[in-house]
Amino acid sequence: MGTYSLISNTSMSRVINKAVITAAGLGTRLLPATKNVPKEMLPILNKPMIHYVVKQCLDAGIKQIIIVIDKDNTAVKDYFEIDPKLVSYLQQKNKLRLIEEIQEICNKVEFKFVFQDTSLPYGNARPLYSAKGLIDQEPFVYMYGDGIMFGEGAGVCELINHYQKYPSKVVLTGTVVPPKQMLTLGMVRLAENSDFVVKEVIEKPKPDQIDSNIASVCSYIFDESIFEFMDPSNVQPSEEFQIQDAINKLIQNENVTVCISKGKFLTNGDIFSYLEMIIEEALSRPDTREEFFKILNRIVDSL
Repeated sequence: MGTYSLISNTSMSRVINKAVITAAGLGTRLLPATKNVPKEMLPILNKPMIHYVVKQCLDAGIKQIIIVIDKDNTAVKDYFEIDPKLVSYLQQKNKLRLIEEIQEICNKVEFKFVFQDTSLPYGNARPLYSAKGLIDQEPFVYMYGDGIMFGEGAGVCELINHYQKYPSKVVLTGTVVPPKQMLTLGMVRLAENSDFVVKEVIEKPKPDQIDSNIASVCSYIFDESIFEFMDPSNVQPSEEFQIQDAINKLIQNENVTVCISKGKFLTNGDIFSYLEMIIEEALSRPDTREEFFKILNRIVDSL
């Protein structure tokens, strides 16, 4: 669709209570660390990456979370379960603050875990389709477990606020990227005379296909209708099972919009992005910022 009609879409806005998070990738760009540890469990200071992803959902009022995991690695599931022995030990040592940190999410979220269906074609739609049976007639947030929009008020909260203001069948999280990154991401093509209505999403486009500097990253809002445009049996052996393909089919008859985030896209998907995320988190936390500056100064002075 080339235009957005707020009047015709007002009735579409529904409360979002559920999120699906992917945590079943191989993490090949971070091997050998990810050989037996999911990249979603790699630490960003003293919390694993997926902790930050789930916390954004919780802060946005979402308390039903489905996490898609690999059947051979249950580390993510174990992390979100309360360990009575550990809690008992911390109580004996009067380390109550640590108990609160560990349980800040476990006691507030209803988790469901589903194994990724490896019989499905490879691609970023595989984990979403694996969770299809747990999605009712409802809108939901879909997030990759290795990335967030970083910054006060950024991320899932602003995505849901956009959805409530501009009800759409699909809402993308958008971020402005430099030219050198455009050929490696899913780039958004906007409808004419609009700064948020999406005409097409092109994964790893050719230079002549790029007409904006907005990339689709880390999270979406879908409703149950997205599955009508996902058919794994139609994916050819040389193709990937891509969410972008389903979105582009849905665009023909429904509104798809993009929420251009005010935050910074951070991921632990590769070594340098992972390093950047650790630095950003260390600088943002009152309990680490000052000491981290001292460490950086010592390192710089020694060069």
